Amino acid sequence: MSNVQVRDCLVNLKKVERQLAEQAVKATAIEEKKFYSEAMIQVSEVIHEMKNQMMQEDIAGQ
Repeated sequence: MSNVQVRDCLVNLKKVERQLAEQAVKATAIEEKKFYSEAMIQVSEVIHEMKNQMMQEDIAGQ
């Protein structure tokens, strides 16, 4: 996967993360809020891992 594709993927994941956060706020049922919050946390972890991987690759490529 090229750097451009990875960055595009990160942009899309951040959009998903933001949408999940919005849904968690809008949700009325506790279980629904929990579901959206947990999904948001998982997406956040993927974003964090991808950023770390990109930094490691940038350092290794220098």
